[in-house]
Amino acid sequence: VVSLLRCEACEGNGEIAVEMHFLPTVYVTCDVCNGKRFDKETLTVKYKRKSIYDVLQLSVEEGLEFFKLKSNLPTILVIGGGTGASALNDFIIKTLPFLTNFCQVIHSTGLGKLNQTNEVNYFPYEFINRMDLAYSVCDIVISRAGVGAITELASLRKPAIFIPIPKTHQEDNAALLWAVGAGIILEQDFLDSEKFSRLIRKLLLDDEAQKKLTGNLHKLMPGNSAEKISNIILEIIHERK
Repeated sequence: VVSLLRCEACEGNGEIAVEMHFLPTVYVTCDVCNGKRFDKETLTVKYKRKSIYDVLQLSVEEGLEFFKLKSNLPTILVIGGGTGASALNDFIIKTLPFLTNFCQVIHSTGLGKLNQTNEVNYFPYEFINRMDLAYSVCDIVISRAGVGAITELASLRKPAIFIPIPKTHQEDNAALLWAVGAGIILEQDFLDSEKFSRLIRKLLLDDEAQKKLTGNLHKLMPGNSAEKISNIILEIIHERK
């Protein structure tokens, strides 16, 4: 049976929440994995003398260089490419003067939807061929509420603001996310640039809110996937013997 990979003591968070009476929750580094998120067996596997934790840490540095980002500014990743991208793209362009005062924006617009602008701290791409690096360097993700995007963000534990496409199944997905506190949901028809920017700034400064969002989002996804798949395969093999 395949190992779950993550550290079970902290559930792959690298930190453990300590509830404090009359005080905000305190997060302490997990003393089992020392904040490295993975179990001991996984961390012993090396590629070019680096564990998976080391590789992921390098991805952040590589991402900063790849996208020409500033290390002292938070990064917002906007995933607008695909169906219904135009309205989200237009809103982001309109909001840039507010956002780029305090953060930098990587924007996946979709093919043929690139909007040329000279706004500083704005990095638009029709298609991002290194999404792994984009996810590594971003602090918050702005996304539609399709199942694919939700699954990726849940797996990667990225705090997200979801803007579902109106009058589609995405509104049902967003309703579930909102109900369990797994994401911030905004309706496209009521977006306001100044309020949106204030929301981003507030979330960037609130580590506890980010942890709650990512924790709740991760819980939505089925656990023990590797183990379940392995057991199904073993059952099929035994049945055919």
